[in-house]
Parts: sequence; structure tokens; C-alpha cells
Amino acid sequence: MASQQIKKYTYDVFLSHNSEDKPAVETLAARLEDEEGLRPFLDKWHLIPGEPWQEELEKAINESATCAVFLGPSGLGSWENEEMRDALDQRVRNKSFRVLPVLLPEADPKDDITLPRFLRRLVWVDFRNGLDDNEAFRRLIAGIQGEPPGRILPYTTANGSKESKNTVVISGEGKRYACLIGTNEYENESAFPSIAYPETNIEALTHLLEDRRIGDFDQVVTLKSKEKYTDIIREIKRLTGQLKRDDLLLIYFAGYAVLDEELTGNIHLITKETDPELLSSSAIPLPSVKTFIAKSAAIQKILILDCQYRNNPAALKGQLTSNAEGIYLISNSPEFDDGFVPARKIPSVP
Repeated sequence: MASQQIKKYTYDVFLSHNSEDKPAVETLAARLEDEEGLRPFLDKWHLIPGEPWQEELEKAINESATCAVFLGPSGLGSWENEEMRDALDQRVRNKSFRVLPVLLPEADPKDDITLPRFLRRLVWVDFRNGLDDNEAFRRLIAGIQGEPPGRILPYTTANGSKESKNTVVISGEGKRYACLIGTNEYENESAFPSIAYPETNIEALTHLLEDRRIGDFDQVVTLKSKEKYTDIIREIKRLTGQLKRDDLLLIYFAGYAVLDEELTGNIHLITKETDPELLSSSAIPLPSVKTFIAKSAAIQKILILDCQYRNNPAALKGQLTSNAEGIYLISNSPEFDDGFVPARKIPSVP
């Protein structure tokens, strides 16, 4: 139900905040986009200089599935107060629209200035322990997606003993999953000329992986030219989320990779619809893919980037590694001296 709702809107969440809290809100916005593949509206990122900003903010609220109202020690800003009331009014008219009060560090929920009366009856998200509070971040994601957060369960072995996430247990009974992504043609031909090999490689690799004598994979998902970048992100998230401890995951991407040097500083994987001027809102953030893989329960994970890189190799190299346990990241680039990117070796596949 949540996924159907998200598809109706341009943004997953409108981030309403006091200008004094902008650095903290921008930090969380970057995590929502990079780690979860969500589409937050942040005025600093989306308002066009020279355009009437009030009308654009009203339009953005109407095009958002939810509204997060951030509350810091200074309370609501004057325009944030207007945004909050507009969001609450929309919630009255549209029961599926959610308003999420979010407490930032040093906020006081007992203070009427910090947490207005109209927000008190709503369940809030509490970052007072710090912006790196993963439990608060998990609850924020649940609120945006309209899902109950549930509880965090420790990993328990078959004999009942509890283990840390770093413990490796392989039974040999896991399944093998693959997600193959690539496109030959792009809407912006001047920035991204057509490439001959991605979709051909995907078809050949699919044949090998599905062959019971060779790959013996249980499921191979192929995402090619017709797929939107948001659908690709959601499919990666869905696939990684269903993995079990003993499963094996292979993600393969063929095509262009570009470093967003102006805004996020992250590598983005290019899809057919990518706008080179708006990478953060039209391409696949590599940190999101790496985070989905790292958070999955499986301990055998391979990420292959068969890319043409469009930036200075030295600037890219730092992101083409993975320190997460059990992940083997391979990237091709003839401009790198070492060829393959060093990474941790995965446990042997049964």
C-alpha cells in the first residue's frame, strides 16, 4: 500500500524546518536519499534562484506524500509555521497524508514553542540523542513510508544463542539471487552517447546464471532501458530486503557512472532518464546501493560495476571500495593502476 502511495507523488517527504536547523536537516535529507533511495524535498536543493519561492513551497507540499516538521531548540520558524498549518490542513482533507513531528538535538517537547499543540497528538520521531541515532532514523523512514517501525530483533542461531552481525554462519542451504541493470540508450545523447554492450551483456549473463550447470541461480532480475531510476532503486531495496543469512546476492550494473561534484560528492549510476544537471534526483546513488547490500541479512554479496566513468579517476576511486563484511566489490576501469578495486573476499559459495 505504501509503495502505491509513493508512486503518486513527486516527493516522498517535504522537509519543513527552521532556517537555523538547516544543516541538521540537510544531513538527514542526504541520508534519506543516499541510504534509502527516498525523494525528499529540501528548499536548498530544489528552489530555483529568481523564482517566487512561496508558490514553489506550496506546490512542493502538494506534490509530497508526507511532511516532516523538524523542531529544534529555536522552535518553529515563521514560514515553517505556515508550512505546518498547510500540511495539517492537507492531512484533514487527505487521510493518507502524514505529518511527522521530528525532534532535533536540544529540542524540548514540553515547550509549546518547540512542539506546538497541534503537533503534540501526533507520534514524533526523536533525534535528541544525535543525528546518528539509527533507531530514530529507522522510525523516520517508517513514518515516511507509512509503515509501523516494529522492533529490533537480535540475530539468534538455531540453538538459541545470540550472535553479533559480524558472526558468519553458512549452512549451504541458501538461495542465489541476481539483479542485472543496464541500458544502451539515453534520453540525453549529448551527455551520454549510446553504448552497445550493456543490454547484450545482461542477456548473456542471465543465460549463464540461470543455467543449472553453471550459475544455478534461483532468481535473476533484469532491469533495462524501460525502467525508471526510482523503480530500479526500489527493486534493489526489495531484493536485498528479502535475503536470508545463507543466501548469495549478485548485483551487476553496466553503463555510465558520474561523480556529482557540485552537490552530494557521490557517484551516481546513470539510467535512460538521467539529467546530467540533476544527478541526485534522476540517477541511482551508489551509496544507496552499497547501503542496501550492507544492510541485507545475507553474508555473501557481490557488486560488479561494469562502467564508463565520466570524471577524474582519482576522485572516484575512494568510493569504489567496500569495507562491509562479506561484500566483494569489483569495478572495471583501465585508468586505475590496480585494475580491480581491492575489497574483502566473500566466504566460499557452496
